Amino acid sequence: SDLDRAARHLRTGRTNVISVVLDPHDELLGFSTSIIRGLTQALRDTSYHLVITPHFAETSSIEPIRYMLRNRMADGVVFSRTEPFDPRVELLLENDFPFVSHGRTLMGKTHPFVDYDNAAFSRLAVERLVSKGRRRLALILPPERFTFHRYLRDGFLEAVHAAGVEWEFPIEVNLDSSSAELYAWLRDRLEHRSAPDGFVCAGGVAALSIMA
Repeated sequence: SDLDRAARHLRTGRTNVISVVLDPHDELLGFSTSIIRGLTQALRDTSYHLVITPHFAETSSIEPIRYMLRNRMADGVVFSRTEPFDPRVELLLENDFPFVSHGRTLMGKTHPFVDYDNAAFSRLAVERLVSKGRRRLALILPPERFTFHRYLRDGFLEAVHAAGVEWEFPIEVNLDSSSAELYAWLRDRLEHRSAPDGFVCAGGVAALSIMA
């Protein structure tokens, strides 16, 4: 019970809680459900409980971490959408607080992470589209502040240059754009002769909007 955990915390200094900080983004359909399910399965048959800590878009990403450290709310934390020089990683390392990030940083500091190979994904996507005869490719990127923006971009550029095809990075939309914004942008873009004939989408919402 919550009372038992509180008493244990007073006695041992441990909470037996792992917190996952979830951002309100929709770029990957079912991401929140999947990460919660995976963490829950991993904690099964242990003494640990999973607590979800929301991060609201209008607040700094470091605020939930500061709150957790200040109030000793958990024994460890998992978070996503890392930045190249992520202040959350810096703060947690300084405090020797256990964490795992979903995504890498470029800080030159060793820390635990789990990540998807976004550079390989965008290279393979370009090669697939080129093999289907596509000659003008567009990559829908995440906002530039996130680390995986760089990996997606670099893999894409390596592949389009190797294939000798035209390419573009839309500046009007990104992976955080709404489905309506993505749909409206593409409808307008397709009216031009130079419109892309192939798209690389690292998120479900972008892909479904373009398919529509």
